Amino acid sequence: MRKRPWMLFGLLVGSLVSITACGFPTQTTFGVSNDGGIRMLVLPDDAEVFIDGASMGAVSQFRGRTFIQVKGGKHVVEIKRPGYADYREEIFVSNNIVTITVTLKKSE
Repeated sequence: MRKRPWMLFGLLVGSLVSITACGFPTQTTFGVSNDGGIRMLVLPDDAEVFIDGASMGAVSQFRGRTFIQVKGGKHVVEIKRPGYADYREEIFVSNNIVTITVTLKKSE
């Protein structure tokens, strides 16, 4: 029986093509371990947002396609602005983006 080296070469090339066509694994930074995000739709939009007691800045930064990335689990969201009643909500994030829609009420 005659050996056919081109068959072996063809098998090797075919294997390499199929491996690279599927792509090599890359590191994912979002969606792993149930990470998620919080998006804000708040009026007035210059109110300050706090996640678990830490200031994140003005809520206007986190609307539309922009959101606050957080670990999966429970989080306390607080929204504050002088002259308005504070808003507080406990949310649960699990590999999703939670949208908070709030209109702050003026304090008396």
